[in-house]
Amino acid sequence: MSLIVICLIGTELGYLFFMKRELQKMADLAALAGARSIAGTSCMNAKAAALDNANNTTTGNMPKGLNALAPGEIVCGTWTPAGQASNSANRFTPAISNMNAVQVAISRSPALLLPFFSGDRTIAVSAIAAQALPQAQLNIRSTLLSVNTEASALNTVLGGLLGTSLDLSAAGWQALVTTNVNLLDYLVALGATAGDYETVLDTPISIGHLIEVAATVLGPGATTDLAIALGNVTNAAKISTLPEIKLGELLNIAAGTPTGALNASIQVFQLIQGSIQLASKGHAATAAFTVPVSGVANVTAQIQVIEPPKVSAIGNPQLVAATSGPTDPNRIYVRTAQVRTLFSLQLGSQSGTSAVLQNTLDSVANALSPIANFLQTVSTLNLSNIVGQLVSGLVICAPCQSSKEVYAVILSSAKIDVSLDAASGSAYVSAHSCTTDTNKSLVVQGGTSLSKLRVGKITNAFSASQAVDVAPVSIVEIGYRETRYELCLIPLLGTLTCSNQTWKTSSGSFVAAKASAQKTAVAGLGLKLDTPVGGSSAVLTYSAPAPEALPDIDAAPYAGAGSDPSYKSITSQSLVGSLSPSLAGITLSPYSSQSGGVLGSLLVGTISLINSLLSTLQGTVTSLLSPLLDPSLNILLDALGVNLAKTDVGARLSCSRGAELVY
Repeated sequence: MSLIVICLIGTELGYLFFMKRELQKMADLAALAGARSIAGTSCMNAKAAALDNANNTTTGNMPKGLNALAPGEIVCGTWTPAGQASNSANRFTPAISNMNAVQVAISRSPALLLPFFSGDRTIAVSAIAAQALPQAQLNIRSTLLSVNTEASALNTVLGGLLGTSLDLSAAGWQALVTTNVNLLDYLVALGATAGDYETVLDTPISIGHLIEVAATVLGPGATTDLAIALGNVTNAAKISTLPEIKLGELLNIAAGTPTGALNASIQVFQLIQGSIQLASKGHAATAAFTVPVSGVANVTAQIQVIEPPKVSAIGNPQLVAATSGPTDPNRIYVRTAQVRTLFSLQLGSQSGTSAVLQNTLDSVANALSPIANFLQTVSTLNLSNIVGQLVSGLVICAPCQSSKEVYAVILSSAKIDVSLDAASGSAYVSAHSCTTDTNKSLVVQGGTSLSKLRVGKITNAFSASQAVDVAPVSIVEIGYRETRYELCLIPLLGTLTCSNQTWKTSSGSFVAAKASAQKTAVAGLGLKLDTPVGGSSAVLTYSAPAPEALPDIDAAPYAGAGSDPSYKSITSQSLVGSLSPSLAGITLSPYSSQSGGVLGSLLVGTISLINSLLSTLQGTVTSLLSPLLDPSLNILLDALGVNLAKTDVGARLSCSRGAELVY
């Protein structure tokens, strides 16, 4: 009898659990059906869909023998995503507007299987289904979309940041630029499990392993060029001494983002570029290396990454407050890297500069000649008779014995330092609209930040404790050469005759060759520039119905002709387009050397009076520096993913992606 009773009780309990499961399934499916049909201000369609799903005589899911689902057991309301309400039980609120969820709550008493057992057999179940939350993605990139002559610069710059060397061909870099990796596949390959990608994003990982995993994900479809490039970068990264990084610092993925929203893609080149910059953050400047500038010069450069980039961001635009800006904890925010660079350009000593200098020397000589002419005839005095007194304090005791010849030249071998603090371009979502799948929009606030350009003799360029110091670098030198005449004839009648002119050398001897004469600088013009370079801001609006203008997050990469319409540009007037506007603010300051004495002071006073000459020299120096520095900055900043003149921001938005059970 005991065994029979136990079996009967077990049968009754099994039956009740089966009915509870069936009722829960009915509630789940009815809530999902209602959520798919809900409108923002009307619950009518949602209730009709839920009732049909449960009570339809052919396809209904209500277990037989139980009362049909009633309209009063269906409630429409607002489901608040995680991040705005900490307690899941409080996230659903009945509402009559802004409705995005349906709650189905029922209680039923199934037929008694064993009526001789007394007790309450009421089964209560509930389910909440909400429309899938909108998900937006931003990508930011430099304008490096094709690689041709930039390959050697990319090898130099990114290899320099790694602390090793890279040797990728242009085809290899191009393969990295044009290849995307699926973010979800990548995170899974790194060890992410269903619903727990945040652990992977917060786990330190070496750059070598990070790139190696990307190569594994891309392996089956990788071209030869891509496979070789990935292998080259992986090997270089594995021997690098850079620290491990957290992928979450590179990819800005909001907490609670559903797994489906990660079915997006990121550019392999940006993943590698950003990882190297992220690992380099806070490190001292790299060892000096040269940036090749085709047809012009090799420029010595140093780089320090101040703030690494955020190459991609994914989040729910509903959580973003339009007025909070990029400080919103739920922001969907990306930026390019913020870097500090120091160039050292040795004029005249490198191949290619001579051609540029030759085009300017004639105009400089013509511009400087008024100084010499002015000094030779200042106050109608004979400079050759007084220059010795002004410079050395010595009285020339005999005619023809010695004299001073004034010269003024441009220093074609001057070393010029250029420091650039390149602030990042950035963008964040400020508003969105999801009327339908084909009628949606995303509003993005973007901008390029201010930077600082310095030209001169620069010290403390990478100091963390001392301010950057900029001193003038000598561009124009004014001085004298000393000469004497070995033969002096004073006829009884007539003028003085002097011959056999010789020039004083540094050793104190006199030689016939003027080229061997010692030059004594007494004054000159120093070049200095310390000025901010303005950025700009822009409001970027992406909108459908054209699907390629604002694609879904999981849409395939754009493969049409021309530029990708899902990317928009922020442009600004800055030094990258041309240094000439910025160099127009260059300062040419007269100075006196320690050996100049009274003549140095006289020359400084004279130069200060010749404003038109200063203006001419300013234009000449600008035309000299701009063609040398423009290509250097362009190549270097492109390699780093920074372009102050143009920042490209790509946007994607998924609106109606069905419904999901949330409780």
